[in-house]
Amino acid sequence: MHLVLNLASAPPIAVAVLLAATVVSPSDIRNGIAGRETSDGGGIVPYSVLVLIFSLAILCISIDEAGLFKIVALTVVRRSSIDGNADARWLFASFFFLSAALTIVASNDVVVLTVTPILLHFAQTASVDAVPFLMASFCVCNVASMALYVGNPTNVIVAQATGINVLEYTKVMGLPTVVSIVVAFIALCVVFWKRVPKIIAVIPTVAESDAIIPDLFGAWFGSLMLITTLVLLMVFPLFMDVSVWIIALPFAGVTLLKEIAFDIFKRQPSNNASTIELSILNSNEQSEFMPQQFTLGKEDGIHTRHIQDQIGSTAILPADSSTEVQRQSTRATDATNLLARRLPRTTTILIRLPWGLIPFTLGMFIFVETLTSLNWTALLATGLAAVSTSAVTTIFSIAVISALACNVLNNLPMSILFAEAINHERYLDGVLQHLDGNTEAAESLRHAALYGLVIGSNIGANILFVGSLAGLMWNEILRRNSVKGVTQLRFFGWCACITPFVLAGACICLFAEMQGGFFH
Repeated sequence: MHLVLNLASAPPIAVAVLLAATVVSPSDIRNGIAGRETSDGGGIVPYSVLVLIFSLAILCISIDEAGLFKIVALTVVRRSSIDGNADARWLFASFFFLSAALTIVASNDVVVLTVTPILLHFAQTASVDAVPFLMASFCVCNVASMALYVGNPTNVIVAQATGINVLEYTKVMGLPTVVSIVVAFIALCVVFWKRVPKIIAVIPTVAESDAIIPDLFGAWFGSLMLITTLVLLMVFPLFMDVSVWIIALPFAGVTLLKEIAFDIFKRQPSNNASTIELSILNSNEQSEFMPQQFTLGKEDGIHTRHIQDQIGSTAILPADSSTEVQRQSTRATDATNLLARRLPRTTTILIRLPWGLIPFTLGMFIFVETLTSLNWTALLATGLAAVSTSAVTTIFSIAVISALACNVLNNLPMSILFAEAINHERYLDGVLQHLDGNTEAAESLRHAALYGLVIGSNIGANILFVGSLAGLMWNEILRRNSVKGVTQLRFFGWCACITPFVLAGACICLFAEMQGGFFH
């Protein structure tokens, strides 16, 4: 027997146990996957959230595989260098705003996996303290991800809970995101400015040839697909009621077909069959959040890659099962090698997709559905309604409570639970009591609570590593590169000086928008 326990497998295993104990019912599982539509046309549809996430991930990873994100970061370093010297503080600001821009057009996961290694290489080569640059890049990722509906899975979950469309979301959250980015930059400068030297005497040399995009057509094609998708996600809701996943999925499919065609027609065949090895890390050494190493022979024109596996594994094996497991591993490796030899880049993109999110997310949706059927979500709704007495208390209370809850539950399951609670009739009933039965004002406060939840679910990831999957991956990248200066305690200490101000700035801006009639 081969039992794997990790964030991907634990929720389904727990659901199976609870189902056997009759705590979880078949209807809970059905609603946890297909969702339930509320009376106002809203409601979270779990499978559509996953389809949207994976569609956008395919687009972003395709662009990354074409080399665009890496080249952008390397170009920033190259152009900052004059005769081997560079203004490190200008670089600090450049990487901060570059990370913000990439997060808005891609996602925080892509920035963590793309920009972080470049910052580590830059710091090592230039003999400069990497911590300020790493913290600036990571912190702004969890702030800029608020900007767009598709910037973070938590945004999609919250928006679907009450039927907020893409354009309305962007209109409301755009300004709070800009304000939060500015506040975050000021706070980061206050905390880390003295640790950033004014001039770096030795800057990493990046040749002109290194700043050429390896796959220019792929970069342009992927960027066009991504931009078109984002534009249509904003425009379509103005003319028709269509699910966002239906818009994004075709573009992801076209992109995958392009990658398959690239592998078939563009890859140079070699005279000698190359050896493709998939080295599976020992379970005692394998991290829970970092990728396995995927190595392709150089004859195929592809070098060693680290393939993202956001939800890793920790194996629990009986003593007599090693032979069978080894045979299964060999068969899996052979199949993967065959696919990788024929379609190397397509295989890379598919392996980099966050497959662990499927069982993790669906398992958490089923748990929330079960809590709802057992009236626990109603109790949470009653508690949240108790602090939603006015616009200012609603926005600040929900944002702070959800930000703290991120670091207990992780921001994804927290968003699922809180969105269901705010969408619960108990919440609206509780708010109506504060407002003497004013239904319009109560509905306005419910929208304010949902946007406060968006703020908390994003910025709350800047407290502890466990606040988001991106934080856990980022921490593991630092650990594997022997970055000793970022411990959990130090990270919390720095964030304690940054996050409250960023959270306050976003909430104040959101409150001002509400008072100004931006949403109701």
